[in-house]
Amino acid sequence: MDAVVLCRFPFLAETGAFVRRYGPPLDALLNSPDYEEVRHHGFLEVMAALGGPEPPAIEVVDEADALRSLLRYIVARIIVSHVAERTLVHRFALHEAARMRERLDAQGDDVLRTVAAELDLPIRVASIEGETRYAVHFGRYLGLAAEHIGGPGGEWKLINRPVAGGDVLLRRAEMTRLAMEAIARRIEADAPPQVDASMLGSMAGHLRTVREAVGRMRTADVKGPPDLDRSPPCVRHLLAEVSAGANLPHHARFTLVTYLNAIGMTSEDIMKAFAISPDFDDRIARYQVEHITGTHSGTEYSVPKCATLRTYGLCRDMDILCGEIVHPVQYYRARKARNDFEAASRVHLALSGRPVTGPRPAAGSGAVPRVNDKAVGTWFEGDLTVRDVRGRRVRVGDAWYTAAVPRFSDPDGPVEALPVLDWSLALELDGRKGRVARVRGFVTSSADGPLLHIVKVLG
Repeated sequence: MDAVVLCRFPFLAETGAFVRRYGPPLDALLNSPDYEEVRHHGFLEVMAALGGPEPPAIEVVDEADALRSLLRYIVARIIVSHVAERTLVHRFALHEAARMRERLDAQGDDVLRTVAAELDLPIRVASIEGETRYAVHFGRYLGLAAEHIGGPGGEWKLINRPVAGGDVLLRRAEMTRLAMEAIARRIEADAPPQVDASMLGSMAGHLRTVREAVGRMRTADVKGPPDLDRSPPCVRHLLAEVSAGANLPHHARFTLVTYLNAIGMTSEDIMKAFAISPDFDDRIARYQVEHITGTHSGTEYSVPKCATLRTYGLCRDMDILCGEIVHPVQYYRARKARNDFEAASRVHLALSGRPVTGPRPAAGSGAVPRVNDKAVGTWFEGDLTVRDVRGRRVRVGDAWYTAAVPRFSDPDGPVEALPVLDWSLALELDGRKGRVARVRGFVTSSADGPLLHIVKVLG
C-alpha cells in the first residue's frame, strides 16, 4: 500500500514494517530535540481522546510526512500505555476507531478489503438486486455486532439482515461501521512498544497533564442533585427511548449510564431508569451498571464526547448550545450555570473590550418599561423582539465560559444586553427568535450606553 494511504491506518502490519525500516530508534523518538514536535502532537492526540481539541492535521504528500504522522500515533500509544488507566485506553480506542472509520469512508474498496482482512474481517463483494453488498461471515459479524452495535429498530440483529451462504450482506457504510468496532478492539488489545520509565524524562510534563485530565474524570463533574431536564438533546432522546420500553444498543446504554453517573445519579436510580426495558434482567443490569460506574471494576468510565456520539449515530436534535460544546456533561454544566452578573460583566469585557460601568443588580420595587439611559440602576420588565442569539466560547483569565449573546430591539431601536451564562435562559430566548418575548432584567451600562442583564423570560 502507498505510504500516504498507509499512514492513515497505523494498526496495519505493513505500517509497522514501514516504521521499522524508516523510523528512528525509540530512544531518539522519545528524547531527541529533532522529534519534540512529534512528541507534542502525540500528546495532543491523547488529549483529544479525553475531550480536548483535535491536534493540527499533517498534510501528507510523501513518505517523510507519512512517517511523521505514524510517529505521532506511536507516541500517543506509548503515553496511553504508560499512564495505564483503563478509562484512557477505552477512550483512546474509541477516538481512534472513529477517525479510522472516517478515513475508510474516503478510500476505495481495495483499501477497505486490505484493512478488513487485517482485522480478521475477510470480505467478498456481492449484489442484491443490483446493489453492491459486502459479505462477512455470520460468526464474525455476531462477534462484533452483538451487544455492541444496534439501534432502536434492531436493524443489527442477525434476523433483520440478509444472509447468503453463511455470510451477512452489508452496505458499505455498515461494513465500515463493523470495521470500526474491530479497530477499537484491536487498539485496546494491542500493546505498544515496551518503554522503560527512564526513557520518558522529556515527556514528564505531558504524562502529568494526561494523568491530571484522567483524574478529573473520576471526580464529580457537577454539583448539586441531578436535574435530567438540563440534559442535552441526545440524552433526552435516549431517556425517552428507555421510557418507551426500547432496547438500547450497547453504545447507547454505555453513554446513558456514564452520563447519569457523571451528573450524580446513584447506581440504584440508574437501574430504575432501565427497569422498563423488555430484556431487563436485574442481575445482569446491576453488574453492567456497577462495572461502568466503577463500583466493582475500580475504573469509573467517562462519558463519550460529542464527536464519538456523532460517529455512533447517537447525536440527535442539536440546539444552539450543542454547537458551542464538545461533551454532554459540558452541556449539563452550562444549563446548570447561574446567570451571574459579575461573570457576565467579565465576559462582556472579554468579547467587546468595553467594561461594565453601571451599578450591580439590586432588589427594588417596580420596573421600568423601556431600556434607556434613565433606566440605568433600575429593573426592567417589558416586551422585546428577540432578533438573534449567538453562542460564544471565551476565555477570561484562567476560566473558559460558554455564553450566549442575545440581540434585542424594541420600538425605539436596538437594545444591547449582557451575555447570558444560564443556557436554560438562553435556549428560551433562542426559541423565541424573530418573535416578541416578555423579559425581566436589570439595567446597567457601559461607556456606550445602557445594557440589559436578563434574569428571566416571562412569556
